[in-house]
Amino acid sequence: MRGEENMLIIGKGLVITGDKKQPLIRDGGIVTERDKIVKVGDFDLLHREFPWAEVADAEDMIIMPGLINSREYIYREFSKGLCSGIQKRGEKQSPEAAWKGLGSHLTLSQIRMSAAAVCIESIKNGVTTVFDCARDRLPQGSLRTIGEVVRAMGMRACLCRQAAEWEGEQGKADADRENRDLAAYLEELGSPRLRGYSPEETEYGLGTEGYPHDMFSAYRKAASVYGEQKAGRMLFEENNELARQYFGMPFGVLKPDAAADIIVVNYDPPVPVTEENIREHLLFGVNGTMTDTTICAGHVLMYHRKLLVADEKETMAHCRREARELAESIKVSEGL
Repeated sequence: MRGEENMLIIGKGLVITGDKKQPLIRDGGIVTERDKIVKVGDFDLLHREFPWAEVADAEDMIIMPGLINSREYIYREFSKGLCSGIQKRGEKQSPEAAWKGLGSHLTLSQIRMSAAAVCIESIKNGVTTVFDCARDRLPQGSLRTIGEVVRAMGMRACLCRQAAEWEGEQGKADADRENRDLAAYLEELGSPRLRGYSPEETEYGLGTEGYPHDMFSAYRKAASVYGEQKAGRMLFEENNELARQYFGMPFGVLKPDAAADIIVVNYDPPVPVTEENIREHLLFGVNGTMTDTTICAGHVLMYHRKLLVADEKETMAHCRREARELAESIKVSEGL
């Protein structure tokens, strides 16, 4: 697509603004410059006003704010499918049990590839920001490694290390050291898309907790547990407020000076989208795999389902090699 200093227009589609003053704009567009939104309105008028801007095609699709995952566990990605390969014959082990102690077996190379896999799946599902809490005796330098990958993939992230209860005092000391190392790295880097955070400050909001990285799926699950109203508040209000606190600009809304975090969803609804039924469509009709284009801080990370920030096939093949090495190292250490 484009260089990061250029202006971009996303359109023309059905814009779900997240702004109560004007929730929908038909045949609309969004103009971005660097990491912020410049203007929102009728696409044809915007195109005439900014004729030099590059156009990201969203014809007949939905344009909406990028999604925020307030609870990720990036290091756990390789635990998916790991249990059956390392458990003793006749033993049944849940994924949660497999996660316990996983960190002590991980290498920084495995954490790097785990982070790459999570970023790819997040981008493909319309997630532009993650709050990631690392636990479980990870090797020193884990947060820095995750931060490097997130930055290379163009996403936003708030990162921290928290000791699990079973880790004891040594775990707390390890967590403190990791968080200090991350702080030093962030100060040295000066990246506006990476922050440290305290997990105690994210008791609210909605996340996937290391499961598949589709926030629309998490929204439906939360609605079945908490009800539609509370689930919507968690995803569209609490998550956005969390991001605002850490990145210092409005999130979850498409208006001037808000974060240029935007997704385009290829959703062809059987019932017209109106101001009154937006949430129902997002809850019952849309899923993450419908994401066509993902933009974070004004950078196009995926366009028409083509990932622009990494070679997906090569990256996932590398992930599988690292996962096999992890399984073998666990077998050896556990005498399996």
